[in-house]
Amino acid sequence: MKNPFLIALILVLFIGSLLILSCESAYIKGAKVYIQQNNREKARAQLIKGIEYDPNDPTAYYLLGRIDGQENKIDDMLKNFEKSISISDKFKEEIEDTKEIYFRDFLTQGINNYNNVLTLRGDEDIDENVWKKIARRVITTQEMALMIHPKNDTCANLLSRTFLLLGEEDKAKDLFESLLVNNPNHVAALTVLGNMYFEEGINKNDIELLKKSIVYNERLIENNPNDPGALRELALACYQLGDSVKALDHFQTAIEKNPDDSNLHLNYGKILYEMGRKEESEAEFRKSLELSPDSKPALRNLVRFYVIDVEEFQSGLEYLNTLLELEPENPDTWQMMGIVQANLGNKEEAENAFKKAEDLRKPNP
Repeated sequence: MKNPFLIALILVLFIGSLLILSCESAYIKGAKVYIQQNNREKARAQLIKGIEYDPNDPTAYYLLGRIDGQENKIDDMLKNFEKSISISDKFKEEIEDTKEIYFRDFLTQGINNYNNVLTLRGDEDIDENVWKKIARRVITTQEMALMIHPKNDTCANLLSRTFLLLGEEDKAKDLFESLLVNNPNHVAALTVLGNMYFEEGINKNDIELLKKSIVYNERLIENNPNDPGALRELALACYQLGDSVKALDHFQTAIEKNPDDSNLHLNYGKILYEMGRKEESEAEFRKSLELSPDSKPALRNLVRFYVIDVEEFQSGLEYLNTLLELEPENPDTWQMMGIVQANLGNKEEAENAFKKAEDLRKPNP
């Protein structure tokens, strides 16, 4: 015969468990109703009560994460999603899908706003506070996107470049330095840091900054041997530090791997010229111009070579005419034209060119 007391105890426990399940279900159901009504405050209150009643309810944490996301509390969203998955995989697929939706939305907003910033910065009629406000939106969206995917190169690059546009170089550096802690070969971080330290080192004539740029660019080249920007900066940094042999080696390697890069030929030509190897530099300037026919720097260097160095004025005139088509309001170019015409015996053309240069230098009334 069965024990009546035991039967009664089991019955009480069973009824109690039903009541507990009913209470838990009521909290979740109530929260879902409020979510459908877009009443996030009441939905959150219901879910918090549900968690207090049952701290191991994955549904409550999942729904809380959804509400956090709608309120752009991305850090809280991720924590609640993580808690839900740690209890059960029940909502894992939905959680991953939700995270991807938010990530893509933040990234798209960032790209669109960043492009808008670039357009507005180029418009002289636009108050800089307008584009700066939009730039802050880029920062907000990309910081949230990086919470979801901390190692995403596109977001990190957008964020860093926006900091640079706002003149917040230290924040950009800190961001990329932190990315390199987790991933020493982070391409975007190595690229931007190498470039930043190079530009800063050149502008300030700072040896230590140039050495830093070399470290980052060397690491970048290890991962991407054909990167023309890194090879160029590496070569120029070595030259600035007095290591001409390494500088030439790096330029030769860069051109070997990127023979159609006009800037590489241009910069290689400048180094050769400064080293006194002017005939070799002329060949590099001509190659640069061949690859980029509207390159004013290449044209200026060729004019200087033919007019100043070898005094082949007729050859210099050909390049000078092309340069004037590109910059007809540059007084220095007209001054050079006057010198060339004078040496060619064209007195009237020389006088006209000198007068044009003088007129262009006069301040506007």
